[in-house]
Amino acid sequence: MTYLASASAVGTTGSDTVTVSVSGFSGASTVILGVVIPGGSVETITWPSGFTLLTSANNTGGGRGNQANLLIAFGTTVTGSYIMTVQGANGTTPIGFAVAHSGRVSTTPTNFTSTANINGGNSPISLAVPGLTAASGDDILWLGAVNACAAATAWTWTAPSGYTSRQTANVPNSTAGVGVNLSTRDNQNGATGTLTGVATNSGQNADGMGIVLALSAPAIPPPVVVPPPGPMPRQLYVMP
Repeated sequence: MTYLASASAVGTTGSDTVTVSVSGFSGASTVILGVVIPGGSVETITWPSGFTLLTSANNTGGGRGNQANLLIAFGTTVTGSYIMTVQGANGTTPIGFAVAHSGRVSTTPTNFTSTANINGGNSPISLAVPGLTAASGDDILWLGAVNACAAATAWTWTAPSGYTSRQTANVPNSTAGVGVNLSTRDNQNGATGTLTGVATNSGQNADGMGIVLALSAPAIPPPVVVPPPGPMPRQLYVMP
């Protein structure tokens, strides 16, 4: 099966908490949760029950000043909303997202890549994230984020070639802004190559980070071999 549904949300200003309300997740075999933290190096998240941190990508500011972090967690619990809290951030405004796929292996993914401190410069910014080698039938998720230091308006995104943009979200702030994009491509096989998405916000500049993740399909069971029928049994009739 394939991508099922996704949602994103921006936390209340300075709350350190974001709640992502979802619909259409019924029948999901895997759920990915993510949090983008602007303006700091805090990387500890309290995830909903049943979810554990899978991987992260970080940006330490570079030439644009702001720091930001992108963290994702994996689980299989389907609920109507997911609450994620940044620990020790002291007043950040996180972005949260959730994405569900059906027909995927429900064990923790092991095939993913990440890259940090992409030196973006002026908009448009190309976020090139190392790809991976997909097994037959894998669904691929691409996640990109920018530490939109001077952004007062939203970033728009062009998904990597062949991918579909599913969710975008922004925290506009002159000292701690950030933008994020989730894009997917279903049922892949073989090397993806480097996956590049583009963030655009006229007159702004930023550095970035990104993650590529493969969700595996269950192995196809071997065909059932039915032996050919043998000779028809004969009924022996004995004359009385």
